[in-house]
Parts: sequence; structure tokens; C-alpha cells
Amino acid sequence: MAELCVCVPTARRPAMVARLLENLAVQIRRPDEILIVDASQDDETQSVVSAWQAQFPNSLRRVKSDLGLTLQRNVGIDNTNADFICMLDDDVLLEPDCLEKMETFLLSSDGEAYGAVSAYITNEYGRDFFKYQKLYRKSGIYDGELKPGRWLYCGDFLELSTLKPFEGIYRSEFVPAGAAMFRRQTLIQVRPDSNFRFGGEDKHLTLRISQHYPIGVLGQARLQHDHVSGGVRKSPWLQGILSMRNKAIILRECDPRPSWARYMTYLVFQFFDLVRITLSNIFVGRWRNLPWVVGNWAGWGWNLFIPPNRRSKRIFL
Repeated sequence: MAELCVCVPTARRPAMVARLLENLAVQIRRPDEILIVDASQDDETQSVVSAWQAQFPNSLRRVKSDLGLTLQRNVGIDNTNADFICMLDDDVLLEPDCLEKMETFLLSSDGEAYGAVSAYITNEYGRDFFKYQKLYRKSGIYDGELKPGRWLYCGDFLELSTLKPFEGIYRSEFVPAGAAMFRRQTLIQVRPDSNFRFGGEDKHLTLRISQHYPIGVLGQARLQHDHVSGGVRKSPWLQGILSMRNKAIILRECDPRPSWARYMTYLVFQFFDLVRITLSNIFVGRWRNLPWVVGNWAGWGWNLFIPPNRRSKRIFL
């Protein structure tokens, strides 16, 4: 029988860890191993783990780590030998059969080629495409049909939140890594890049995986992602800078046809998109968003004058 490890990166959110452990305790498919990869400086998370130890004898443990989602995920990978590794954000709630259905699919003949599969996030999916994306499609900026889970090389993503409820597997170019189950071999070959920090980590990892293995969303495996505030958060200004910078890094590292012409197309697209975002925030009076918007402009200028030239050494080992 295949072994399943659940890996949960966290930092200063003991209440979320307790809630998730309570949720995992009622899973039909109980994990063989649960790793709480903790970057907290206190022992509150350890207290939660100790309180739940009796519910998960010989399977639950806390692993200390430095702060950083990609770094913490790598710590989890290095601390387990399980066949399947399910990466979960600490603020998700799984339906009781979620783990069972993801594992069953990966073990089936239909899923044996897949490197990873994510659950369907019930409180995020089912939205419509933004009107501006439809406008860009008509103008020719997008060179294909509007399909959820597509990366458009111009720095934009057709998010999976536009995917309506369904049954079966939906193949995608990226998935939410914090709600996904991976084959161990996949994560050994295509590692999270510990040098890639904040904003786009899921896309950076799963886009690289999708260049070598099919990945997708499993409609019948469902969970809820609450995006609970708290823990360790960067300022909106810095979030904006890093978000824009990371889009350029993803383009330079994941584009199978990198070129300066394509990079300039990306810069032009991002410029007009930032104009749209800036005007929309001003006209509707979302003044709280302005530090984030200004940070995005600063990140765009950074990309213009100092394009990223790093190439991940962990794309496929």
C-alpha cells in the first residue's frame, strides 16, 4: 500500500494548525505521516502538536524550519519517504473523502502518468472571467481560447477560479500547490526553488512540473481555502514589488521560448495592465490598495531596468 504524507508549512498560526489537525482526524484516508513544518520563533505550535499527538500516534511531528514557503516545503520533502506528499496550506478544510479521492486517482490507470493533482477549492472556483480578459482576447493579446489554468506568457494567468464545479480530472498548466498531492518522485525531480520568495510560488513550482508531467484539478476531491489573516505578512508595498518581480522571473525561467522580444511584449502588457489597475482603484476609491499598486509600479520599473537573469538549477535534475 502506498504511503501518504501531509506536509503543512506554517508560521505563528497555532489556531490554524489545530483546526487543520481536527480536520485531518476525520479523513476517510488518514495520512500515514503529518509534518508540521514550523517557522515560528515560539513553542505555541509545538504545544498544539503535542495536544494532538494521541490522535495521530507515531505519525504527527513538528519540524523546525527557517521562514519561507518554498524553503519549508523543501524541508518537508527532505523529512519524508512517503510515496505521495500532500502539500496543504494551514488554513484549508478538506471534505472527509478529499485525500482518499486524490490518492485513488493517482493510483488509477487514468492518473498513473500524472505528477500532481489538486483538489477543487469550493469557495474560490466558479467565478466568471474578468471583462478585461475577454477584451484582451478580442484584441489579439491572448493567442488562444479563454480556458482556466492557462499561462499566457505575458505575465498573466487564466486563474482556476473560473472553473465551474465538475467531476473527473481537468488538466491544467498550473495548480494551487497548497491544496495538491504530488508523487514523491515528481518533487525529487522538480524541487520548489528555495530562492524564490513570496508571490507566485505555486505557479513557479507547478508550471515547471507541467513541462514534464501532466497535472490537473480533480473535481470530486474538494476543500475550502479560507485565506485567514495573521502569521507573518509582508507590507502591501513590498508585496506589490515582489509580485511583479516574480512574474518576470517565472517568464524567464518557465517560458520554453525565451527571447528579448517576448520579454518586451511582457513589459508592454504589464504596463497597460497596471494602468488599468491604477485607474480602477482610483475611480472606485480603494485607497487602501494604493501602496500595493505603487509597489507593482516599482516592481515593473525594476524589471524594465534590471531584468532577472537567474535560471533555476532545480528545473529538472
